[in-house]
Amino acid sequence: MKITRKAGKIDALRQTVQSLDGATGKVGWFPSAVYEKGQPVAGIAAVQEFGSPSRGIPPRPFFRTTATEKREEWAGTAGQLAKRAALGKLAPGQVMEGLTMAAEGHVRATITKLQAPALKQATIDARKRRLANGGAGAKSTISKPLVDTGIMLATLTSEIDK
Repeated sequence: MKITRKAGKIDALRQTVQSLDGATGKVGWFPSAVYEKGQPVAGIAAVQEFGSPSRGIPPRPFFRTTATEKREEWAGTAGQLAKRAALGKLAPGQVMEGLTMAAEGHVRATITKLQAPALKQATIDARKRRLANGGAGAKSTISKPLVDTGIMLATLTSEIDK
C-alpha cells in the first residue's frame, strides 16, 4: 500500500499565513476624524487614555484595558479566521479585516461601559451650559466619561496596511 500526501489543510494554512505577511491591522482614529472645531479625535482620545495632570484630567484607559483583557480572545479569533481561510471559506485578506473589526468593536464597548473616574462637576456644568445654548451632546450622557457628543465613538474605525 502506497500513501501519497496531498496538499491539505497544513499547506493551505501556511499559504494563508504567508499571504498576510506584512499586513498590519490598526484600530483608532485617523486624520480625517476631527471635532467640529478641528481638534483631532486621536489627540483627545490620547489625553483621555493617559490623562493630563497639568489640565486636571485623570487617565481613563480604554485602549490599553481592552488590549489586555482581549489579548487571548483576539489570538483565538485570529486562529479561527485563519482556519476558515485555509479551508477556503474566507479570503485570506478577510482574516485581518475580521480581526481588526472585532478589536474595534471591543474598544467601542469599553468606551461605552467606562464610568470611572467620574467627571468633575465643572465638566458636567460646562456640558449643561453647552446644551442649554444649543450645542452638541445628549442629556442622557451628560455625566458619562468619554461619551459626550458621540464623535469619538462614531469615528473609531479600523484599517489594514499591507
